[in-house]
Amino acid sequence: MSKKISQRDILGERGVAFVREIILGMGFMFYETGGVEAGIDGTIEIRDQKTEEATNIILQVQVKSTSQNWEKESDASFIYRCSEKDLKYWLNGNAPVLLILSRPQTKEAYWISIKDYFHSSKLISERKIIIDKNQNSLSGSEEAIKNIGIPKNSGVYFNPPRVKENLISNLLKVNNFPKYIHSADTSYNKGAELWAETQNLGIKLPGEWIIWQGRIWSFHDVSEKPFAQFCDVGTYQKDNSSEWAYSLGFDKRNRFSWLLRECLKNKLHKLNVYFDRKEDHFYFGYLDLKKSRQINYRKGSRKSPPITVFQAYPNFVKTYYYRHTAFIHKFKLYSNNWYLEITPTYRYTYNGKNLARKRNEYLSKIKKIEKNKSVLSLVELWASILTRKNGLDREKELLEFGELLKFEINVGLSKAKITSNKSKIDNNTLDLFSNEN
Repeated sequence: MSKKISQRDILGERGVAFVREIILGMGFMFYETGGVEAGIDGTIEIRDQKTEEATNIILQVQVKSTSQNWEKESDASFIYRCSEKDLKYWLNGNAPVLLILSRPQTKEAYWISIKDYFHSSKLISERKIIIDKNQNSLSGSEEAIKNIGIPKNSGVYFNPPRVKENLISNLLKVNNFPKYIHSADTSYNKGAELWAETQNLGIKLPGEWIIWQGRIWSFHDVSEKPFAQFCDVGTYQKDNSSEWAYSLGFDKRNRFSWLLRECLKNKLHKLNVYFDRKEDHFYFGYLDLKKSRQINYRKGSRKSPPITVFQAYPNFVKTYYYRHTAFIHKFKLYSNNWYLEITPTYRYTYNGKNLARKRNEYLSKIKKIEKNKSVLSLVELWASILTRKNGLDREKELLEFGELLKFEINVGLSKAKITSNKSKIDNNTLDLFSNEN
């Protein structure tokens, strides 16, 4: 007679193969026993998915497969009865034993930890297991299986899953600047002298220029009016802006960022935002000294609540001081890209223009109570304004900005940690880049 392999044998192999696929999907190893075995079909070795470290922590596995319904099966549960020999064999060993009940054709697999389940003589005598299909499903049980395999006093530790964090920086990308820098000799030693002269003559001079070492440098063509009458056109020269922007020499890059600042001043002046050279910050001016000033801005595709950028703080008799939303700027070159660093701050005046005597005290107080969300809103406000989404002229400008630099890091705080941490977040800028070009 020919040798036969029964359908039961095929079903058993299918069940083990199905369980092996699930275990490997968990990131653990599954080793089939092979050959003669008394009641264990294979072993699971716990493996750290993050470090890929094999631990040599072993769980024994017995797979029981069927193509029929289990005893008293419903949509929620069923009963499985162990044979006396199987149960005695599983309980006598020194390793944890997982009994996995599978029905390969319906892609179902349920598990139970034998030594944990049969923890009393009564349960052992009954040899009956009640399976909850939801709680005992093999899929998604990685943590539970790992905890069964690792003894509490083993000293084995798995790092918790990393929490990724999406960061929005305070670096606004410079998308475009003029292609050329024009220059010519001038008899004026300082910019203030030239400004005074243009005021006396009633000449309106564009603001994007600087005077350095006896020459006027500008993104505008200084060989043409209105610049031509204030410089020696015979000494005119035109340089490629990129040679300055990406120069290895600090002097050229410094002068380039100086010109960018003059462009920024002119750009913001259209919104009554002014630059204080001594305090080194830009600030919102007032439209009406008796009224607060609010700015609406867009955050991505949606409109955000308005932010008050100018406000009076009165006492019982008169206005005590005025607070202006402001920011400290710095142009920086990172990885061959220019960015505007925006550090939000405030300006305090006693009449809307001149600095208040106790301005440092007022600033210190608000910095102590202001949290990260408020600072982020201010950064996004300035970014929205500078990217011309808040009423600036849509005609092509000398200086154009893109988006705030955003990136994802593999280090962060879980929501539980953030909720439990009641300390205030310091709103000082964190320099996330170690090397500046």
